[in-house]
Amino acid sequence: MTTGNRRAFLGQLGMAAAIAASGLPISAIAQTGAIIVPSGPFRLQRELERGLKGGQAVRVIREWDGRFLEDRNGFKAIGEQVSCVVSAPAVLEPIAEIERNRQDAGPFPAQIDRQGRIVKAGRAGGGADAAAAVAAAISILEQTGRSSGELEDAKRYLNRLARSADTVFADPPPDLFFPRPGRATDRRALALPDALTGEVRVTLEATARDDGLLDRFERRIVTRIGDDVRPSHEIWTLRLL
Repeated sequence: MTTGNRRAFLGQLGMAAAIAASGLPISAIAQTGAIIVPSGPFRLQRELERGLKGGQAVRVIREWDGRFLEDRNGFKAIGEQVSCVVSAPAVLEPIAEIERNRQDAGPFPAQIDRQGRIVKAGRAGGGADAAAAVAAAISILEQTGRSSGELEDAKRYLNRLARSADTVFADPPPDLFFPRPGRATDRRALALPDALTGEVRVTLEATARDDGLLDRFERRIVTRIGDDVRPSHEIWTLRLL
């Protein structure tokens, strides 16, 4: 696929972002607004994995300690990052090291209404810091003597990172802290040039505790272009401390 065609394909992934950001079927808890906001601290974990060529992947696990505060419009969730673990192929180790040292605010602070929906939140990654990190990492990679194929794969991943504010996983699910339990799947064909066939498949699945609080929320996206399949997913979990 040519560079222009790659851009066209990436533009089509915007529809996947809309699907992945949508809510799941409304549960009884969500319908009644019967959420119970804990008074104590909690730990939120996000595992993000992006598939690369050849079955390899970049995996980032971040954790934040947070708590809920009540305000006149509902609730606010505040928190700060406490850990970050990154695993990646050797060619991407410079990027992995930058990511390990980067502080990410995650979804905090998040404004939450009394039905448990996020009305305003932080965004994962992005911004000038991410762009600067990408430029630095590309410079490092170009000096390592990697093959052109390895460099192209690395740069492709880096460019996706630089656009993280616009990717599928940039915004937290609107019902992240008090999810609507259930499972939903959507599959869309991609109109690709060069006689290629492709599709994007998005799966959302969430479970909650009896009080409505997040147990596990997963967003999984599989993109296929011809025989090239790239799976990506994120998993959010929360536990009380």
